[in-house]
Amino acid sequence: MRPDDRAESFGYHRSTEAVALSVVVPCMNGAGVIGDQLTALARQQWHRTWEVIVADNGSTDDTAAVVEKHKAQLPNLRLVDASRKPGAAHARNTGVAAARGKAIAFCDADDQVGSGWLAAMGSALEKHPFVAARIDIEKLNSPQIAEG
Repeated sequence: MRPDDRAESFGYHRSTEAVALSVVVPCMNGAGVIGDQLTALARQQWHRTWEVIVADNGSTDDTAAVVEKHKAQLPNLRLVDASRKPGAAHARNTGVAAARGKAIAFCDADDQVGSGWLAAMGSALEKHPFVAARIDIEKLNSPQIAEG
């Protein structure tokens, strides 16, 4: 299936606007954590055009309101409805279908990207078809979980 066909099957139409990187954040009931991730993303700098897509997988909390509050910091922030099927995989796929970027990066609502993450991922994806990043388990977890 072509990317444009996939986007239309999810109810989205690809824009002709040039976006180099789309960051997809799957989320369900993440009102208590997604604000930290969006703030971390708002601090990112990269010389190319990029967007953030929060794919809401049926939240019943204030996730949408938290995302809305961050639109001033992240002008290319969009919230898409991914509630048709439960699960992070469906939310990621819905986010990708709505994405306008030539490349896609993923991060979770309950994480916080580090300084330089976006530029590193975006630049690497310009050269390679697949890249990954290291994880810092100490930052967001208790010592018992981090050692565990």
